[in-house]
Amino acid sequence: MLTRIFPLPAFDDEDLARSASQLRTVVLTMAGITTLYVVAWMILMPQFPNRIFSALPLYPLFIWLMYLIQRGKTKLASAIMVVGVWLILFFAAAFNGGVFAPGYSGMLITVLAAGIFMNREWANRIALLSVIGGGVYVLLEREGITPAADKFTDSTIMWLSQAVFFFVAANLLQMGTQQIASALKRAQYEIEQRRKTEERLRDAELLYRTLVEQTSVAIYRDAPDIDGTSIFISPQIMNMIGYSPEEFASEPTFWHSLLHPDDKKHALDTVRAVVTTGENIVSEYRLKSKSGSWVWLRDEAVVINDEQGKPLYIQGVFINITKQKEVEQQREALIKELEAKNTELERFTYTVSHDLKAPLITMGGFLGFLEKDALQGDIVKLKEDIFRISEANVKMQRLLNELLELSRIGRLMNAPEDVSFEQIVNDALARVGRRLEEKQIQVKTSGRPASVRGDRLRLVEVIQNLLDNAAKFIGEREHPQIEIGTEMSGDETVFFVRDNGIGIDPKFHDKIFDLFSKLDPHAEGTGIGLTLVKRIIEVHGGKIWVESEPGKGATFYFTLPLNDKKIPE
Repeated sequence: MLTRIFPLPAFDDEDLARSASQLRTVVLTMAGITTLYVVAWMILMPQFPNRIFSALPLYPLFIWLMYLIQRGKTKLASAIMVVGVWLILFFAAAFNGGVFAPGYSGMLITVLAAGIFMNREWANRIALLSVIGGGVYVLLEREGITPAADKFTDSTIMWLSQAVFFFVAANLLQMGTQQIASALKRAQYEIEQRRKTEERLRDAELLYRTLVEQTSVAIYRDAPDIDGTSIFISPQIMNMIGYSPEEFASEPTFWHSLLHPDDKKHALDTVRAVVTTGENIVSEYRLKSKSGSWVWLRDEAVVINDEQGKPLYIQGVFINITKQKEVEQQREALIKELEAKNTELERFTYTVSHDLKAPLITMGGFLGFLEKDALQGDIVKLKEDIFRISEANVKMQRLLNELLELSRIGRLMNAPEDVSFEQIVNDALARVGRRLEEKQIQVKTSGRPASVRGDRLRLVEVIQNLLDNAAKFIGEREHPQIEIGTEMSGDETVFFVRDNGIGIDPKFHDKIFDLFSKLDPHAEGTGIGLTLVKRIIEVHGGKIWVESEPGKGATFYFTLPLNDKKIPE
């Protein structure tokens, strides 16, 4: 009932709420016992009213304490209770027997209350004050300032006084025991919670180590600055690029030195964007591995902020996408190759329908003339008709054979072998030597000796076709000449076939390598020769191009894979 009359406020701290409840109980208990003490004294010892008057100041104190407790000021109420009760007991004892007064023994109650509701320091202070107070009583008595204490105090007075102290002390000791039990219970609970927390931490650490050390990605943490200063990187980075986390830690911007020159600006701009915008960003760039190879990485980064929104660090992962990039490059190369083949197929279809049709039309026309001239008995025209039909047949046969050769390149190749470029040139000259002699073309070689690796017969076809093409367009030169040789372009060996013929307009430099391309429709040949040359060189991993101007001859440059053997000069 009294707890309803004197309710407690809501406390956020459980210990503070418990202390307020106990303090309220003590105050109400002391008020009740004091009331019983006063009533009993009035009935049993009415001749000593001073004892009653010494207890009356406790009631205003109790009212004030309840007011403070209801306002949540538990610590202040505890201090006032201890000090207030002690002062009342001190003055009560001073006028009622000093150290032999029941009030002096009651100071032990204030020591217990100070220890329970405040702390050990307060308990020691109250105990010290009580000892000093007793000394003051003794001094005042010896100096005759206060009357001598009656050592034989009335037993009824002592019984009533000590009864009050016993009940209050028992109440305080019970509360102290409850506090100890509660503290032990909390300690056990905290120990259990700590054990569970430690288990969760161990599980979290195991999970972290599993994620960081056993995953295929490398996890990193950088400072939130524009340089991406490295703070931490997981051991997986060593599997990716060969460098250890310790090497990254030795130099905060170590990773800058590993960036590919073409990717460096993009990668650093991405870091700045992450820091300045705070947005999650995904970028791809190359880092140089310890072995010297370039490794493609996908960098997925996010800024981690504190409670105020300020960046703490950049958290991210590196994913090795080198194989993916290689597949993409192969796919792009295949797409380009397919597009080129489709273009070539379209051109081939058109040319077949045109170039193969022309000899057939010629043969069909002259077969009609052949029948007419045979019926008329015109032997001369009959021979001419047969010649034209045979010529058209030979042209068709040659066209079909060259188309067949073109289709075989890349599919049917001879085993690669190491052969000197000089030997390839000699084999090609043996095939076209007679034609060159007929046109009185001088052939010379120059440059350093070189050895190449590839399909020897196909490489001979390259030189043969280039020589045949040069002889075809040498023009009417007074001193026709073809030069075959090598020259250095940086660290690369470049082969060439150069003539002093009529030359080629720069706008046709790419077109001449197209299938069935003939700049002069009346010129001999099928228009497949240079296409064959380009295809053979590309199958060997090389490239070919032409440099020429009208009237200044033409130079066909090409590259081929070299072997490691040195040819003596």
